[in-house]
Amino acid sequence: MRSILAFGLAVCLASSAGAAVKIGYGTIPGSNLYPQFNVTTSKQANKTESFSFGMLTFGGDSLTKINDNISIGIEVGAGMPMGSYKFDETNYAINVPAGADKNQTNAGDTFELNAATATVLAKGVYSMPLGNGIGSLGLGLGTTMVGLLYESINQKYDNATGQTAEDKVTETGCKFVPLFVIGITPGYAMTVGTDLQLGLEIPLSIMSTADVENTETNMNPVNPNVENPQTRGFEIGGFGWGVNITLTKKI
Repeated sequence: MRSILAFGLAVCLASSAGAAVKIGYGTIPGSNLYPQFNVTTSKQANKTESFSFGMLTFGGDSLTKINDNISIGIEVGAGMPMGSYKFDETNYAINVPAGADKNQTNAGDTFELNAATATVLAKGVYSMPLGNGIGSLGLGLGTTMVGLLYESINQKYDNATGQTAEDKVTETGCKFVPLFVIGITPGYAMTVGTDLQLGLEIPLSIMSTADVENTETNMNPVNPNVENPQTRGFEIGGFGWGVNITLTKKI
């Protein structure tokens, strides 16, 4: 084992390597699954609302050159929230008559999600001269840990009329969701010094999906007015994209 590690270290040290730092914008997609009751028809159906978290991303990679065109290494990165997803819980019911009890219609109730990420990828990059710069195409495999920060607000109303606001209950918390990631990153860089390159890359991510607080209720006996099974919760993952400015230093 020691001889293998020593050989690998010697190959890395003998090879030309590069290190890059990057900053940009990225996204994590998601879906909100919820039941919606139609007061007019007395029917309930499952609904899905898609959304996407926008994030300020930053990170870097360290690559070892295998030959003139191919480099391999590791990439790490993080994403900080730039906006949130907010769900108005009055969407649980439609065609609500005027003057209805606000405790029953969820008036003033909201659920808000923010996301932050930490990513580690094993990465390979193919690069070649293109015009006055260097074109590249990267392929990465790894994982992204998504931290979901949530805030739930439940507005209470008086029991007599259901119209006068009283207590407001706020609940906050955090959940962590790991996702498998395949990253494809086309890029282009220009030389700005003897050993520096300034570039632009477009990271495209295919992520596994994960259920967050999902519930599925089978009605028994079956109610013809209610879609069966009933679903409620969130799904995180899917296709994400971004854009990065990169600064690479040849070591």
